[in-house]
Amino acid sequence: MLQQKQTSQVKRTSRRQVNDNAFFGKVKRFVAQFYAAGGNKKLLQSFSVGIIIFFLISYLFFPFVSITLIFAENKVKVNEKVTASTKVDEIDTEQLIIPANLLSKTSSITKEGQATGKGESGDKAKGLIDISNLTDSPIQLKKGTSVTNINTDLQYVITRDVTVPPLINNGAVRDVPVEASSFGSNYNIVNVNSTYVISGYTTSQMTANSYYDITGGTTKEIIIVTQQDIDSIKGSAEDELKQQLVDSLKGLISQEDILLDGSQKFKQDELKTSVEVDKEADTFTVDLKLTISAITVLKSDLTTVAEEVVKNNETQAGGSINLSDPVIRDISVNDDNSEVTFSLSSNAGVTADISEDDLIEKIAGVSLSEAHEYISSLEGISEYRIKYTPIYIPFFLQRVPTDSAKIEVEKIFENANQ
Repeated sequence: MLQQKQTSQVKRTSRRQVNDNAFFGKVKRFVAQFYAAGGNKKLLQSFSVGIIIFFLISYLFFPFVSITLIFAENKVKVNEKVTASTKVDEIDTEQLIIPANLLSKTSSITKEGQATGKGESGDKAKGLIDISNLTDSPIQLKKGTSVTNINTDLQYVITRDVTVPPLINNGAVRDVPVEASSFGSNYNIVNVNSTYVISGYTTSQMTANSYYDITGGTTKEIIIVTQQDIDSIKGSAEDELKQQLVDSLKGLISQEDILLDGSQKFKQDELKTSVEVDKEADTFTVDLKLTISAITVLKSDLTTVAEEVVKNNETQAGGSINLSDPVIRDISVNDDNSEVTFSLSSNAGVTADISEDDLIEKIAGVSLSEAHEYISSLEGISEYRIKYTPIYIPFFLQRVPTDSAKIEVEKIFENANQ
């Protein structure tokens, strides 16, 4: 980035200085003494010739030109769409694409929570049933086959494999163990004979009956983990972990980098809970693992792009550019976090400049009026001054010396804020 413009001077060495006032003072005193002494005509003529010779020598050898150029700063606003991509390594000043760096950090956290849900639990009712086969073929019932009480519509399951002989061979198996499909005292059957439908069969094929009590079912209130409990602890853990990751990511960013705020993305790598939803527990833990990714760009790359925009908009070649710190806004990140587009804004102060050597080459040997005409035609110069010595040389005879050592160029750069 170009430094802030300051007033600068470039002065050439080997300059010849002539103290005209001191010299003419001596001449004046000499003339006065000469006339006071009553000098003759011949001496007067000789003196006149000497004056002419001195004037000629002054015209040919004493001229010195001092030029002061004042350059005013021109304010330019930069506002361009820029793309930062992790897939490029160099700046594309035409397409306004700069390299981007993708940073990432992974961390995990464990948080404990209190279960707040209310539920029920208990024991399953158990008992015995008799199963009858009303067909002519034996029927095999697997462990886990369900039977439904036709009065209560509650289900029970057979707890062992059973083969029921056909009707012709008695067609019944007694005391088959069953268990309620769920806990609860409502599954208990006391002093009641019940009939059951066997899953997969009609009542014309198979039936079951209980002639003994089915008991042991209990119900009690318990504390369970709800989805809301898990979501609450997860949210707290996520907020804390995200802040940790953001702080850790800052440690990866150097002073030369700029984090594109808005490019940060979080990815959930893992979520585990010690207790499942609706399971009994007083407390539980949530284990969360997250990864943060973000894109950074170099400050120098932003400056380069901004300067290039200014150069493309300015017709004056050369010169200097003074940029304010670039401002980034309207950030948009693609899905895979490999490319970011944003608006880049900055204020630039542009000051023209010319080469002293080029200027001297152009005006060396020309008349002072021609030098004025040429310098006034140069772009970017707000004001200039040309000083010619010896001052007693008539203006129409004044010319810029051909010897570059007798030409001094001073450049002054004005800041628009001054």
